[in-house]
Amino acid sequence: MPRINKLYPLVEREVMRLVKNPSALMLIGLLVAFSILLVLSRSDKKPKMACWIVYPDQVLAAPPQGSQALFIRQLTTRADQTQNIRVVPFSQVAQYRRQRVYPAMTCAIELLDLPTEDRSGLGVGYRYPGGKSEVLEPFLRWFWPIAMEHFSQVTVAERAPSISRPTTAAAMVMEKLQSGSISELMNEDLAAAILLLIIQFVTCCQLIVSFTSQDRERGTLTALALSPITMTELLQAKILFHLGLSAIGSAAIIAVLKPAALMNLSLWVTLMLLGLGLASVGMVIASLTRSQSSASLLALCYMLVGGVVFYLATKFSAFALVKLLSFEHYSFGMVYVSLQRPMPIGRALELGPMLLLVVLWLTTATVLFRRRGWR
Repeated sequence: MPRINKLYPLVEREVMRLVKNPSALMLIGLLVAFSILLVLSRSDKKPKMACWIVYPDQVLAAPPQGSQALFIRQLTTRADQTQNIRVVPFSQVAQYRRQRVYPAMTCAIELLDLPTEDRSGLGVGYRYPGGKSEVLEPFLRWFWPIAMEHFSQVTVAERAPSISRPTTAAAMVMEKLQSGSISELMNEDLAAAILLLIIQFVTCCQLIVSFTSQDRERGTLTALALSPITMTELLQAKILFHLGLSAIGSAAIIAVLKPAALMNLSLWVTLMLLGLGLASVGMVIASLTRSQSSASLLALCYMLVGGVVFYLATKFSAFALVKLLSFEHYSFGMVYVSLQRPMPIGRALELGPMLLLVVLWLTTATVLFRRRGWR
């Protein structure tokens, strides 16, 4: 069990080191400043395109507590909070020669089949004017998190031109990376997710590598090892401090870009697991290297290799399998989706494998640091 009276001075020591290292604080401040610039660059223009989400009329006759009726009611409630989304039955859509006709500047997401007890498929059709499917993107980003939140993991039987088929948070991001152009990819939600991942890497991996390697070069770790403080308590203090620092930086970015997501439990659980995993990676790197320069370089290589593998996974299936062994794969999708819509913890499918990988890294970091990391 950790001794609080021993952890407190160790955490306070890490705080004083950060105060004396203005470059680290400056980097965190620059990331927050970049998020402020994103907010200032927002356009005040309202989107002109509207979207109808249309469902079968038989849902109206279904039991009020049935899964289908609850899903439609949830869609309707959330659509009422927007200005350009309507949820209506098929009977309210005009028809001409057996073809549904929508108003000008209107696209549609047609729910052709809803899951039942004996059928799990969600049949979806898409309609959009002018042959430009990208007009549906903002509405699909609104619709799919709600569908995943209600039905958990669903299969999709498409009856119209395909645009997106996300079944999990990670799959949603990968579909977007594979099919989107640069202009479509660079939206505020994706930029916020990338900033959160960067600040987690800086605070939980890069800084812990730098501080630990510096302590070893100065002989501070050896002195601490000879004191009544155990190596496990020292490791706990370091991880606790860097998790707290990452939480402060993440909260600042979320408050600027997505203030509504500050109360999103799934987002914070994902960020804390990601920070714990990156801190474990940092301790492994610091334990295996002998100098501060080589440790910092290896930490940078870890980030760059991860980015390369993530990109190659959109092109080659072999790299997609490798990517499944990294907790960043699961965290990125969860962060991206959680910024848009709260997701119940019980239906966050990525948290299970992510937790397993983090535990493996943390166990490895603990063993290496206690055996050779302080020497």
